[in-house]
Amino acid sequence: MEVFEKGTVVLSAKYLSEIVKKSPDVIHVKLNENQSVTIKSNEIVMNLNGMHSGEYPNPPQIDGAGYFNIPSVELLEIIKQTAFAVSKNETRPLLTVVNLSIKENKLTCVATNSHRLALRELPLESKVTGSFIIPSKSLNELTKLFNNEADIIHIFLTESYIVFQTNHISLF
Repeated sequence: MEVFEKGTVVLSAKYLSEIVKKSPDVIHVKLNENQSVTIKSNEIVMNLNGMHSGEYPNPPQIDGAGYFNIPSVELLEIIKQTAFAVSKNETRPLLTVVNLSIKENKLTCVATNSHRLALRELPLESKVTGSFIIPSKSLNELTKLFNNEADIIHIFLTESYIVFQTNHISLF
């Protein structure tokens, strides 16, 4: 990647990812003065309207946060084996989440829709403890993002955030 001039803008991930997937060649991105972005690939030219980056919340600070490492294959497996059990009905939001807890060198994921219960435990080396309620939609995105990553995932824990990170991708 070659950067000629730095700039920041917030773009819709949905549109940007679709454009990148379908682009036939090298992509050139230009940030215009009115927070719009011009994306060129061969003869294809697209314009996206963006938002000023100051209107978007800053990602959480993970410096000094407790963390542990887990192979991506194991994390994705434990998510798939529990997230299927969540409720698809949004009227009871607590049943649309997965509880992920780290305690006594064990990672535990639990999900239910009040008719079925999925629980999976995985031993791991960790000096941190915590419990997080994570929307199943976020975990499904995580499995899509990290599906082709045959690497270690670093999981950082703060008071109100959990951060999944590899060398190339971060999900808060």
